[in-house]
Amino acid sequence: MSETQSDLVNASDRILRSEHATLTARLGALERRLGLHRGIVHELEVEYAVLQRLLREIDELSDRRPQLRIERLDKQLKGRRIQEVAIELLRRRLQPEEVVHYREWFGMLTAEGFEIAGRDPLNTFLTSVGRADGVVRVGRRSGLYRLA
Repeated sequence: MSETQSDLVNASDRILRSEHATLTARLGALERRLGLHRGIVHELEVEYAVLQRLLREIDELSDRRPQLRIERLDKQLKGRRIQEVAIELLRRRLQPEEVVHYREWFGMLTAEGFEIAGRDPLNTFLTSVGRADGVVRVGRRSGLYRLA
């Protein structure tokens, strides 16, 4: 290899190493930003669900008809009913191969007026739908699901 070719190879290697370092740093920064934004989205989903629940309770208190209380019972999900309602919601909203993150899925469910019974509704939801027959996980520990 001539000296000129060797200089070109060395320059090329330096450029590639520099670009690799730059991209690695950008990727790390994006991962941190993504984590921050996911946390913000989760907080907003929780706050949104709480405000929806409070509005429903105010509506029920202002109109004490018995059917409103029965509707509320139907909207409180637990056990197998969580899976049934959550999967039906996905069938209505997603295309067959479309994926959804469980937090977004939980947000869809609460936006429809449903509540998950339990001390930690999001965790109860995730545990329940993780065992559901109608969905499959996409990847390992990604939080993504699609219809089976």
